[in-house]
Amino acid sequence: MAGNDGDIDADGDADADSDARAELEARIYSRSGADEPRIARFDDETGRVLELTTSEWRLLEFERGRPAPVTDGADDQASGSADASEQRPAATTTPRRRMSPLAAGAIGFAVGVGLLAAWFGISAAVERRGGFEVTITPTPAADADATLPAAAALDYFRDPRRGDGSLPGWLNATFERSGVARVIGPDGPAPGATVYAAISHDEIACLIVILESNGIEWNCSSVERVLHRGMTMHALIPRDLGGHTDPDGDGVMGTASDANVLTVEWNADGSFTITRHEP
Repeated sequence: MAGNDGDIDADGDADADSDARAELEARIYSRSGADEPRIARFDDETGRVLELTTSEWRLLEFERGRPAPVTDGADDQASGSADASEQRPAATTTPRRRMSPLAAGAIGFAVGVGLLAAWFGISAAVERRGGFEVTITPTPAADADATLPAAAALDYFRDPRRGDGSLPGWLNATFERSGVARVIGPDGPAPGATVYAAISHDEIACLIVILESNGIEWNCSSVERVLHRGMTMHALIPRDLGGHTDPDGDGVMGTASDANVLTVEWNADGSFTITRHEP
């Protein structure tokens, strides 16, 4: 009977964990969650600065705190000899945590520590004259996909000239390929930066900036809000991002301590305005 009680307790804990995770994800994807301010926080586990809302930060902490499922292989390792344990690299004895796509996406907000000071200067940066400004206006096809809302804000997804491209694998769990449009490519006006607009079936709209070769920043809101008010995001990008070199070794091309601000505006009329603000 005691064993059965333990099973019930374990099931209850699992249900509570599932409910807590679902509540956090619902908060992040809600209209009120989209209005939460993003705050630069130093993450001890990655040694990087993450720009996250409070809800996103809590979800990331929650996912990291979940124990990994024990596999048969893990049981075999635990019962192995002491000699085998000594020979095995330490990394193989650490259970790998499984993270939801949304929590993994939170890590995608990571920016180099050298960019922290620049985050606090974004407001001043966007008031300066841009290094360039590009406006992209869609021309929707007459026989475009009718499954999307007819509002002008989504006309870019009905433009046959819209760019395609591939998102990182974990984002494919949230967005289907038909719901992703490349606004500018890495060889465009912001070398090394690719800008995507994306919408999902649960009516979430996102702007995603992918930095060459291992950085990503994004901002999401409800489709309803984008239809009526549009959406804006500011992304920090190294000034020499398109130079195909990584002098500071942080995995993102360019030098993190010398950053510009890339402002992407998804306008309610369906156009996109992209501005690069230089110091």
